[in-house]
Amino acid sequence: MLELPASPLVSSAWLAEHLGHPQLRVVDMRGTVLPPTAPKPHYFGRREDYLASHIPGAVYLDWTTDLVDLDDPALVQVAPSAKIAQVLGSLGIGDDTVVLAYDPDDHTYVDPGALHARFAAAGVDLSSLDQREVVA
Repeated sequence: MLELPASPLVSSAWLAEHLGHPQLRVVDMRGTVLPPTAPKPHYFGRREDYLASHIPGAVYLDWTTDLVDLDDPALVQVAPSAKIAQVLGSLGIGDDTVVLAYDPDDHTYVDPGALHARFAAAGVDLSSLDQREVVA
């Protein structure tokens, strides 16, 4: 059984030690958030950047489509639990999976509080990569 540190943030050293563990799923959630004064869209995923370079074995999750209720006019409302569970399952994330989310770019797209709530709704524990130590 893979065990996480007590903190919801894990170090790059912890990741390096556990990368490839069958219970670990690394989730790249890079995207851009623009200020409200910018032209729409204000939120958008960056799948092309993920495809160009990512942590080995990482899967991509687009917060702007995968975890929100696309039928809600606000487009930022949490998706129903069934949709979240289906999306996570399609990425190989289940009840016994340890999920580590990261955003390698500006470190503002992955909102740990919002992510934890969305993943908890699907019954999945989540940690985030402590990117304060990551050097670009």
